[in-house]
Amino acid sequence: MRLSGKSVLVTGAGGGLGSAIALRFAAEGASVMCTDLDQTKVQLTVENICQNGGTAKAFTADIEIASDCEAQVEETVRCYGQIDILVNNDGIALHQLALETSLEDRQRVLNINLTGSFLTAKAAAKHMRSKGVATLSKLALYLANTVIWAASPTAHQKP
Repeated sequence: MRLSGKSVLVTGAGGGLGSAIALRFAAEGASVMCTDLDQTKVQLTVENICQNGGTAKAFTADIEIASDCEAQVEETVRCYGQIDILVNNDGIALHQLALETSLEDRQRVLNINLTGSFLTAKAAAKHMRSKGVATLSKLALYLANTVIWAASPTAHQKP
């Protein structure tokens, strides 16, 4: 159990990848705070962790709301006394052509994928700074794929 005594906040833990990340951290002995907008899905992740002998709690957060970004970090610290690792796994993607994307939809992507992740990392860093070590992760593979797609010559053509 390499992470015994450590606490981890995994955002987007109700989804497939987030759930798998949370399960792995728990299997390594970490106490995991699982957050997601979907309370039912994040609770399933927590139940799975607990059924396998791990420690986890669920928290519902909408990272489009600045106060929720901070609240999920504060809940982690309240429950586990500290936050050692943050995995910013939350994010959305638009599955449509750029020419068909409204400014409101694009702004929502930025609010969730960038601003929400930034605000969560900022809140976590405040607690981590006093320990002298911070582990922050933003899973951005989907962003890289989106940029590559948007830059491709056929990105604006209908499939």
